Amino acid sequence: MRIIKIIVCALLGFMLSHCTKEKENIVEKTETIPAPQGAVMLTGRGKPSPSLGKIGDFYIDLTQSDLYGAKTQAGWGNPISLKGADGQNGTNGQNGQDGANGQNGTDGQDGQDGANGQNGTNGQDGQDGARGSVLHTGNTAPDAQLGEIGDWYIDGQNKHIYGPKTATGWGNPVIQF
Repeated sequence: MRIIKIIVCALLGFMLSHCTKEKENIVEKTETIPAPQGAVMLTGRGKPSPSLGKIGDFYIDLTQSDLYGAKTQAGWGNPISLKGADGQNGTNGQNGQDGANGQNGTDGQDGQDGANGQNGTNGQDGQDGARGSVLHTGNTAPDAQLGEIGDWYIDGQNKHIYGPKTATGWGNPVIQF
């Protein structure tokens, strides 16, 4: 019996010493439960099964912090909670450092083509271009006064092509056909 009381007191002392509250209010509940010599303190997660232990044993549910026992012929009985009242909320901690930038994501699919836009207004007329080459024709060789530099001449009767005209004149035919 003395061993059970020592075990229960040691267990309660251990649990209360690990609390991290700024201010502690200790509430003690003392109840003497007779137990036969050789009783054992059992632990597990969840309620004890009826077949576990023998009469006089104690059981601590580590999940709920509940104490069962001493076990009687009727079973484990109702547990006693070993938890204290909830403490006050602590102060907020400091914000942590920003994390590293993540990797760029993959490119998305191309979007659908948009609708055709309205036609724009016509632009202004451009300036007249430079005079292009002119093709002159006749039935004799070209007269030196005819045409300008860059022009061509076809002599249809003699089947000659002259050109292009240079600053020195028409020159000799370039093609005979």
